[in-house]
Amino acid sequence: MVWVKVDADQMEETTNSIFKEIKHLNKSVHSSGTYEELNDIVKKFKMTIPLISALKADSMRPRHWKELTRLCGVDFNVAGNPKLAVQLDLEPHKFRDEITEITDQASKEAKMEKQLIMLDETWVMVQFQFTTHKGGGPGKPSLISMLDEDFEKLEEHQQLVNGMLANKCVS
Repeated sequence: MVWVKVDADQMEETTNSIFKEIKHLNKSVHSSGTYEELNDIVKKFKMTIPLISALKADSMRPRHWKELTRLCGVDFNVAGNPKLAVQLDLEPHKFRDEITEITDQASKEAKMEKQLIMLDETWVMVQFQFTTHKGGGPGKPSLISMLDEDFEKLEEHQQLVNGMLANKCVS
């Protein structure tokens, strides 16, 4: 299966079904090496599915794939649209913490990107009024004002930007 066509939800459903079937096998096979190996494989795969889902998120950018490669020493790059088997051969469950950290960061960055677009769209439309200060004239400073609702938006958006700046994703 090609990476872009992977349906993590369907994979999870199928894996859970297989896991239940394995558990309901005759008790006499539970002590066999084959049963234990199969059970172990399915458990590892179950741990991998949330990672696959996170890696498939639209928020994952090339910089995040590069960071994963750097941290894990394994090329998780999906630019060439590899098969799912290639990604699974890299044993992503071994890099659970690194993958989780980077996918969380990608998600937060995507949220901030949307917020920045919203800020840009809002403030490009704001009308500022310039009035001459008392005793002013040509070459003297003007007073800048805006509607009360725009001023309230300014305060709200300042808090939003301060929150972004406090985020560890911003460097």
